[in-house]
Amino acid sequence: MESLVSCLESKYGIEMRKQSLDERFSERAVNFIKRVLVRLISEQFLTVLYREDFLSDFKHVRIKDSTKFNVPSNLKEHYQGSGGSGSVSEAGISIQYEFDLKTGKFLDLTITEAVRNDRQDAKETVENICKNDLILRDSGYFSTPVLQKIDEKEVFFLSRLPSNVPVYDENGVEIDFKDIYSFMSKNGIGIFEKQVFIGSKGKVPVRLVIGPVPPQIYQERLRRREKEEKRRGRKTRDKTKFLLYFNLFVTNIVNLQTINQVQSTLSKQGINDSILSYQKTLQTTKNSFSEILNILRCEKEIAITILEKIYLVLSKNHWREKRKERENHVENIDLFTCVLQK
Repeated sequence: MESLVSCLESKYGIEMRKQSLDERFSERAVNFIKRVLVRLISEQFLTVLYREDFLSDFKHVRIKDSTKFNVPSNLKEHYQGSGGSGSVSEAGISIQYEFDLKTGKFLDLTITEAVRNDRQDAKETVENICKNDLILRDSGYFSTPVLQKIDEKEVFFLSRLPSNVPVYDENGVEIDFKDIYSFMSKNGIGIFEKQVFIGSKGKVPVRLVIGPVPPQIYQERLRRREKEEKRRGRKTRDKTKFLLYFNLFVTNIVNLQTINQVQSTLSKQGINDSILSYQKTLQTTKNSFSEILNILRCEKEIAITILEKIYLVLSKNHWREKRKERENHVENIDLFTCVLQK
């Protein structure tokens, strides 16, 4: 408050006591400042980013982040501090802000107490998301139940994957990132994508995008992690060390919905009582890309012929191998259920 009083006097010649200035910060004043801030930032981004045809497939492109800072301790009854490392105050404020990259407008600008974290915000605001939105967020907002709900609402997401979230292949085997690192290094692969399931409970099917980081970034990550683990009296696990080699992102894609629809159709017709292999099916659709693209350009009768051909191929030799002590057919169907609206 002293700095604001000094600024008013030095820049504008306005003399005011700290108590008088403090009284001016009413709820009305706070709302006014929020509106001014939203208007200024929106105008700046609107002229730089917005185009009529930009990301036209999405209703909104929602980018969300937050910032936290300490405030005087006498505000702790209203704004409880997060109590994190290095905190010097019992009171703290968090500002959640969400921006629509497509329209150049703010979708959210909320002030809360610092103890309310990003994951809690994701859970409490998921109902604000609209069908055909694209959600871009970092790992702080990550929650498998929230991602599952987002997917059910027919919303697209791209999120960083926290290193503590388990990742499984289509057979329920946890993925070893040491093997991924060796495979990518040996074959000189820059970006690797894989259909996986994430979360220990209610596994969510996603596409995992794996990208290695430069050596200097890895070393910096490793130093920070080892310092943090040492502070907690623990040793950094080898599993964690290999995870630090990568930037990990998860997303939901149309391929999953396509496979689920084919699976549902095959099951209804009694063609096979097994489950389609995601890897085999995606490889076939990838190899048939030119034919699939031609569906959008040709006559209806030809399109139907192409679809029947691809459908016939998928109904043969595209089944997941059966293994002992794996989930049964009913459990798989539950995992692959896709909510479709006609």
